[in-house]
Amino acid sequence: MRATAASRLVGLFAVALLLTMAHVDPGRTREPVLATVVPIDLPDGQAGEMRLFHGDGVYVADPVRLIVLDAVGHLVGYSHETFPISIICSAERKCVGYDHRNGVILEFDQAAKYLGPVITDGLSAGLWFGSRNTYVNIRIRAPTTSEFAAANLQIAKDNYTDMALDVIAGAFMGFLVLLLVRFGVRGGLGIILKSVIWIVVLGLEYVLLLTSFLPVFGGFISIFLWLMSLGLGALCVLSIWLALRFFRRTHPQSADA
Repeated sequence: MRATAASRLVGLFAVALLLTMAHVDPGRTREPVLATVVPIDLPDGQAGEMRLFHGDGVYVADPVRLIVLDAVGHLVGYSHETFPISIICSAERKCVGYDHRNGVILEFDQAAKYLGPVITDGLSAGLWFGSRNTYVNIRIRAPTTSEFAAANLQIAKDNYTDMALDVIAGAFMGFLVLLLVRFGVRGGLGIILKSVIWIVVLGLEYVLLLTSFLPVFGGFISIFLWLMSLGLGALCVLSIWLALRFFRRTHPQSADA
């Protein structure tokens, strides 16, 4: 029994290391400075664009601003810095931004007369913005249910690999909890071996939690999607465990055979 428990823990540790390496993608580069160009209609009737302006976060996620340009390319509005931001459209050329970090809608509102420079794809463009918390001609409001769903669906489609890995991480975390209950709480093992199991399992849980958070730290997915992915993975493992227990109770002869 002790050898079996130890071999399972070694196997789980190997899987955790593989999952950690899967999350570290050295080939993933930062977004271009100007990205996600979406044509919109401005309130005065002329054509314009919404774009995402990516700053340089160095060791953390690149901060992002939602910017609005007129038909010539002049800056006419910009949001505060945050990450990540999705641009969602309720109709053709009727679009808003969604700040996943703060859970608010960023809506262009030409309340003040402002005409900035023509913005091009260059780091010097960031000099035209105010401090990270300032914004111009952007109205902040709470999202509707459809806007919340559309924004999270969009970021999920763009980062499905990260979410799939987080679902796997959540499944292993759920399995580790079941393993801990079986051998670290209920098992007839000695206090020393139980203590080792607790330390190893909790260490693996910490590794999985930390590595699964990397896409959030990098600004690729939101905390909501991260928690949902972990919860989905753990729920799948719990459902399988409950189904197996139910089968064993209802078919004791088949289980014994």
